[in-house]
Amino acid sequence: MLVYLLFLEETDLFTLGKYKSKVNDLEDQKEYLDEEIVETRESITELSTDEAALEKFAREQHYMKRENEDVFVFIDEDVKK
Repeated sequence: MLVYLLFLEETDLFTLGKYKSKVNDLEDQKEYLDEEIVETRESITELSTDEAALEKFAREQHYMKRENEDVFVFIDEDVKK
């Protein structure tokens, strides 16, 4: 009976171990995503209230420029590879 429960049952020890590992991985991923949500909400709040931060974001992320400016983008060859 014990052998059946340990190895042959649909929820044997190996399967339970895999499930436990998967649960741990998913909990770690949830924790990471919760932190990302908090950071994103803070960024949204900052961008919606601070005009200078919004301009900085637009210039850095979307390469926006003023009419009398030129934008140069430098790509690091080490990062490109």
